[in-house]
Amino acid sequence: MPRRRASPSRGGPSKVPVLYAYEMLTDYTSQHPKDMKKLVSMGYLESIAVDDHSLVRVTKLKTFFRHARTFTDFKTNFMQTIPDDYCINM
Repeated sequence: MPRRRASPSRGGPSKVPVLYAYEMLTDYTSQHPKDMKKLVSMGYLESIAVDDHSLVRVTKLKTFFRHARTFTDFKTNFMQTIPDDYCINM
């Protein structure tokens, strides 16, 4: 399946689809619950989303994590490529 790649100059996309962010955060939380500061909720993600509540800034996801290093690892492992299925409205 083709995937959208992050811009090499930025190290990743600045915004991601809300549904993708929710699914990746939920998956990460189930694997690493002690690394998370607060629970993931779709309502909260939609409230911080931009572009008609369809995209969320990756930097806003930092609020879920206890440590900056953990957030950096999450971005590196989960936010570098976004499947095209999530990017229909981008």
